[in-house]
Order: sequence, then C-alpha cells, then structure tokens
Amino acid sequence: SIGRGSAGTDINAIPVSSIDRIEVLRDGASVQYGSDAIAGVINIILKADTSGGSVSAEVGQMYEGDGESWRVGANAGFKIGDGFINLTGEYIDRGETNRAGPDSLRVSPPRVTQRIGDADMTSKALWFNGGLPLGEIELYAFGGISQREANSSGFYRSAGDGRTIPALYPSGFLPTLLTTADDWSVALGLRGKIDDSWDYDVSLN
Repeated sequence: SIGRGSAGTDINAIPVSSIDRIEVLRDGASVQYGSDAIAGVINIILKADTSGGSVSAEVGQMYEGDGESWRVGANAGFKIGDGFINLTGEYIDRGETNRAGPDSLRVSPPRVTQRIGDADMTSKALWFNGGLPLGEIELYAFGGISQREANSSGFYRSAGDGRTIPALYPSGFLPTLLTTADDWSVALGLRGKIDDSWDYDVSLN
C-alpha cells in the first residue's frame, strides 16, 4: 500500500519548503555520476539562504468534494560566523479521496466496498542545511526528521471468499491499514579543491 515504506528512497521525507530547486540530468549523467546514473539523476538542492525567510500556506480540495488538504511551511536562514544554517518546518494534513464505484460483483444490492485513491495522511517535518568554511575546505551538513501517519485500505473481503469469518462479518469487510512512518537522516561532509582541474567531496550519510 502506498505510504507504507515500500520504496527504499522516499523523497516525501524532504519538506517542500526546504527545497530551493530541483535539477534533472538525463543524457550524460553517467559521465558525471557513474554507471548507477545511466538512466539519469535528480538533484534536490536545499535552500542555503543566510538571512531572511518565508512562510507559506496552501489549501485545496478535489472537484469531487473530498481530499481536503492544507500545508503550512516556514523557512529561515541564519549566518553563523563565515557559515550558515537554514532551518525548515512543515505540516501537512491531507484528507482521503475515493474513486471506487458501486461493487455489483460481490455484493447485492451494489454498493461501494473499496477505497481507491489517496490515503488520509498527516505529516510533520523538521529539516536543516548548513555549511562552514574552514580555510580552503568547507564543512557541510544537512538532514532532518519527519513523521507521517496514514490511513489506507487493502482490498475488500467479501463474506464468501475464505478470507473472513461470516459470523463476524456477514457483509464482508474492508481491512484498514494504519501506518506511522518515522524518517530521519543526516549527512556530514567535507569538500574543496585539489587544483584547477579536480574537486573532492567526502561525506558520511
């Protein structure tokens, strides 16, 4: 089910308010990043402002009348000596959507038995990005924590398909999947120049 950690890389853990821009490299990405990037590379560039900040809010709803959602985000940058730290906080609340039609194959009279659409979800995230010059070397770090709670569903189990107990569920049932996903990550690295032709970047993630 979507949102249950089925993918090893989850870019939803990065709050939108922390992103400065996204770079997409297609042909030739393997030359710069190695054979793992033969199909291309997506670079998510975090904000690195040293002063000021922003507050944003979004509200939306689907035309069908469901899927109410709102997002609030705040970002601020601070100068620390010759370096900086950029902080972001974000909260998202998204209501479920359901585009399932009446089920005429497994129930009589026909009624809606499935949930097909976006899961009900809330998300909280705190993120940081920072850098500090040390002579000709730059020390940098970025990362954050996020938590998402979601409510989605599996496939409907009818009373006679062997996956339910008719005495308890004479009309069948729709299993509910409650998910809490806790994500945290941090990267710490050093980068600089060796000469006019070579740069280096060493990091631990």
